Amino acid sequence: MSDYTIARNSNADGSITLVLGGALTIETSGELLKALAESLDGSQQVMLNLRAVESIDMTSMQVICSGCKTAAKMGRGYECEPDAMPGCMLSFGSSIGGPQGLPCGQNDNKPCIWYGGIR
Repeated sequence: MSDYTIARNSNADGSITLVLGGALTIETSGELLKALAESLDGSQQVMLNLRAVESIDMTSMQVICSGCKTAAKMGRGYECEPDAMPGCMLSFGSSIGGPQGLPCGQNDNKPCIWYGGIR
């Protein structure tokens, strides 16, 4: 398992893509939270590129969920790149009993990232 990476890319259309990789754990969750908050403050649209995420724990999943809820409250877009959900996140969601595509009541009933939803 490799160290984590968090890269923030500003796109020509004004959106921001956060590219996450490696092991996202409680030790990295503070930096992830900061990157998400800065991205949501700086853009109307934030895209998560999760392709290189090798493992994730509950704390990092909660930070990603918090980013989604915050974006919804701010009226901002917050999505994962299509077909980019890593197996570790899909298996995490299923291991805690969530069916894929479960709607999120706090985000207009769009599919929840925790359970493999791609918005």
